[in-house]
Amino acid sequence: MPKLRQPPQDLAKRHLLATIAQRREFLGLTLEQLAKAAGITKKTMMRRLRQPELFTYQELLGVTSKLGFTAQDVCNLLGVKYEPVVIAGEQYILK
Repeated sequence: MPKLRQPPQDLAKRHLLATIAQRREFLGLTLEQLAKAAGITKKTMMRRLRQPELFTYQELLGVTSKLGFTAQDVCNLLGVKYEPVVIAGEQYILK
C-alpha cells in the first residue's frame, strides 16, 4: 500500500535535491564543479545527492554559494526562519 502522507523530512530532502538540481542545470554546472565548491570529491558529491542528510554545514555552504543562493534561500532550504541579526557590524542568522 502506498504512503498517503510523506513525513516532513522526506519532503525537505526532495525539495533540497530538486532546488539544487534545477539551479545546477540552469547555471550549466557539472558535478565536478559543485564538488570542488563544496571541497569534496565527485564520488562524495554523488553520495551526498543520494543522501542529502549527510551534507555537512560547510559542504552545504560551498554548494549554495556556487549556485548563487541568498542567505534567505539557504535558511528556507534548511527549514530555519530567516531573521538576520546585526551584532557589531556582522550579520548572523539565529535559529
